[in-house]
Amino acid sequence: MSNQQKLITMKKVVFPFLFILPVVFAFASCKNKEKVQQAPQIVAATNVQATKQDDDSLMVSFRRTACFGQCPTYEICVYKSGYATFHGQHFVQPEGWNYQYVDMNFITTLCEEARDQGYFELKESYTSDIPDFPGTITYIHLGKQKLKVVNNHGEVPEVLTTFEKKVDSYLRQVNWLPLPDKNKE
Repeated sequence: MSNQQKLITMKKVVFPFLFILPVVFAFASCKNKEKVQQAPQIVAATNVQATKQDDDSLMVSFRRTACFGQCPTYEICVYKSGYATFHGQHFVQPEGWNYQYVDMNFITTLCEEARDQGYFELKESYTSDIPDFPGTITYIHLGKQKLKVVNNHGEVPEVLTTFEKKVDSYLRQVNWLPLPDKNKE
């Protein structure tokens, strides 16, 4: 087989492959988007206000801080009425200010579990000497007890990591709605 025949054969094999590969990736990425959109909707907002009440107080907050790379950066706040905000800042969807009403029975139970396991006895800060780790900042206000804990990946008690995982997992599944007034700023 001559070099020219090898080149023609290679073009017949390689060019269709180069065309098919992007098409496969496009369909695969669309399929992943469908899965994200089909995630269970925790609480549906129908005819609700996009603002919290003035007398509503913060019950839980969860914040992921930045790193030197592409770490998701966002903050979620849940108020006693069930009104919640999601402020997506970097490498996270949705971006900007968003809101929703969440299941307060779940949130209250989660906070009570954290309290029973010793959340309110935690130190206010757990730090590491490695500056690139993304941190988390959690806050619980339950009854007369309230505590904010900064976790920069030091030696962290299990009660803190368990609470962080449960709150993050639940609240990231919420179908957040854009908060128009805040996104105009």
